[in-house]
Amino acid sequence: MNLITKAKNIILFVVTYPVYWGQKLFFLNSIKSSRQKILFIQLSKMGDLICTTPIYRLVKMNYPTAEISVLVGDSLAGVLRDNPHIDKILTVSDDRKIIPLIKSIKQSGCREIIIFTPSINIVIASVWAGALKRISFLIKETGRMNALTARHFCNQIRPYLPHQYTVSQYIDILSDAGIDIKVANPRMENYDIFWTEENKKKAYDWLASKNINPNRDFLVGISVVAGNQFKVWPLEKFVEFSKQIINKYNAKIITVGTPKEKAILEKFVSGVGGNSIFYSTDFSINESAALFSFLKVFVSADCGQFYLAHAAGTPGVNIIGPIDKLEHPPLGNNCEVVDYKVSCQPCSFSALAARECRYGTSQCLLDTTVEDVMASFEKIINFKK
Repeated sequence: MNLITKAKNIILFVVTYPVYWGQKLFFLNSIKSSRQKILFIQLSKMGDLICTTPIYRLVKMNYPTAEISVLVGDSLAGVLRDNPHIDKILTVSDDRKIIPLIKSIKQSGCREIIIFTPSINIVIASVWAGALKRISFLIKETGRMNALTARHFCNQIRPYLPHQYTVSQYIDILSDAGIDIKVANPRMENYDIFWTEENKKKAYDWLASKNINPNRDFLVGISVVAGNQFKVWPLEKFVEFSKQIINKYNAKIITVGTPKEKAILEKFVSGVGGNSIFYSTDFSINESAALFSFLKVFVSADCGQFYLAHAAGTPGVNIIGPIDKLEHPPLGNNCEVVDYKVSCQPCSFSALAARECRYGTSQCLLDTTVEDVMASFEKIINFKK
């Protein structure tokens, strides 16, 4: 963090203090959980957002009259589109800009806010937007100023705990807010994604244009891209794995990405060769989910596409790499995690994502063999049989 950013954060903290105390003095009796209008703030990546979807469903099931709003990055609004458990989706394009944050929080009309992704800007914006009850995770490792802001301006804070299942932690923070959810096993809760018939038709028509029939062909989705490429298995290993499942199982490979990822997808397709692999950069989030619903298995790193496929009901193989396997991957017969290979795993967590290997080798991914992934893949398809 540079000096200008530090100075800006200190100024924001100082000018927010009288606003905070004004609320505390004049609205003392109002700072209670109404459980009627709740704003959830989740401004992280796609996979993290998908992992919050059981919470909105569980709150709505337990409190049917509650009005649930969610603030997300504008590029990820599709994750929540058409979700019957959410009443209002609000978006911001850049969470580093405090004025748009304040406007979006005000627009929700909620006085009670639960912050899944704490930051100085989000916490301070919630004060200026007039939210009276602010509950947030506390992530000490993100810096002293972040911790100080959360401690001073949030009514309640809960430490983020590595190695703990995130949905369980979300349920705990709801309990802190006076929202009690009873769940037998949080890890068995499904993730949610919804798509329209139009989305499904586009996916089906695209497959048909490639002479692919989902009822006839063994379709396998593979993602070789992620928002954080540090955690992705080497491309040459994906190529070798794809060749093997094409030869052994007559699989047809489907891979998608954004236009910015086109070069990586083309390199992957070129490496595999032949006429059994197909790619597209023309699908939205909801269209991708509809496409993934036609697949038999999905194989990828622990990334947004993996959770999108899982939410669409497709069994998956998660090449966990540096990620903490205790935090996100679902349990059950429709998910296989390719287990740890080196002693330094894990080094990347939901709220503390690593961007590079601290040893500069990414040995956990290099040591994960094609045979390891094939073994997990075959467990999945043998169970489906």
